[in-house]
Amino acid sequence: CVHTTNKKFLLPEQFTLCYRHQPMVFNYRSGLISVGKIDSRWGNLEIGFVYGNYDSGGWLGLVEGLKPIKWIPMGLHRFTTQVWRHSCFSVDFSDGTIQLFENGNKLHEEHLENSQEMYRKLKTDMTVVTVGCAYIENLEEDWTYSMSMLGRFTDFQIFSRILSNKEMEDIT
Repeated sequence: CVHTTNKKFLLPEQFTLCYRHQPMVFNYRSGLISVGKIDSRWGNLEIGFVYGNYDSGGWLGLVEGLKPIKWIPMGLHRFTTQVWRHSCFSVDFSDGTIQLFENGNKLHEEHLENSQEMYRKLKTDMTVVTVGCAYIENLEEDWTYSMSMLGRFTDFQIFSRILSNKEMEDIT
């Protein structure tokens, strides 16, 4: 697991995350990235989101305190493990648009409800970005363990804008 230090920083209203990953196995779920505010003991993501690739495809989970995570499927698609995957994921809080590109193909686009409210909370309270794991202690499970990725991860990039479809196709 790789993560930022516990210093506050601002999340742009529009951003794109791009990365390469090679999940080795899926144990029900394999978390990759979380963004938000972590508690003082580094045990729980208090607010934010987690993005993961599971055996059924990409999923975005909205985290708010100890409430159940609201999972949004980002295109149901099955893919194999033990191969490198190139992905870009974008969020536009101004209009709620989320997109997922993988290996040069647009897999999903959706509009989130309440994206402005989520952005207001993250705008001043964001303290962590994790790659390869997520710190979540709710739903009576050890999500820090079960959301951790077994595999490899590289070329993580964050852009403070929404990349064009062409740019995301080219990167992935």
